[in-house]
Amino acid sequence: MGISLCLLVGLMPYVILYLGKKFPIEFTKDPELYKNRLWYISFISHASLGGIPLLLGWPQFIPSFQRNHVQAHRRVGKVYVFTFLITTINGFLISFFATHGWIPAFGFATVALIGFYTTLQGYLHIRNRKILLHQKFMYLSYGCCFSAVNFRLVQSLLSLVSNSEKLNYQISAWAAWVPTLLLVYYFQFFRKKHRKVEFKPN
Repeated sequence: MGISLCLLVGLMPYVILYLGKKFPIEFTKDPELYKNRLWYISFISHASLGGIPLLLGWPQFIPSFQRNHVQAHRRVGKVYVFTFLITTINGFLISFFATHGWIPAFGFATVALIGFYTTLQGYLHIRNRKILLHQKFMYLSYGCCFSAVNFRLVQSLLSLVSNSEKLNYQISAWAAWVPTLLLVYYFQFFRKKHRKVEFKPN
């Protein structure tokens, strides 16, 4: 189920870019916003690159893939890190133009910053051969990445119980990532037993 959602949400940006103005997203934004060059360039970059780490990230956590395809794991990891770092930067920039005010804007900006930090830390730790710390931070990184999936799920669920689009959007901007990161942080940094991946970086 989770993999299917990753594929669906990961491919969505490319559907949007392919269809352009024919896609319904144009009705969710103020038409004046499209005249803002900073937002437009950041949004296009965010949309075009954002699906890549979501699509590439989940296989990286499969033990058999890590163990049997070490070189592929490294190469895919480098693509993930590069594309997600760029995605978080653009996500932070467009967060200031978020729909429905400062509450979702602050939520989007926060998860973008956390995503950037955890991804960078994960990369630096593997460069320093600190495999366990690399694993922990990359789980947090993908938790931030997966917020794109959670955001749409939470919005859909809230729409069943509330007719307030604004309230649903504001809640989703936070509920999409806060519970996930808290759970990941607990299991990765506080549980007593940790599984170590059987590969060694160059």
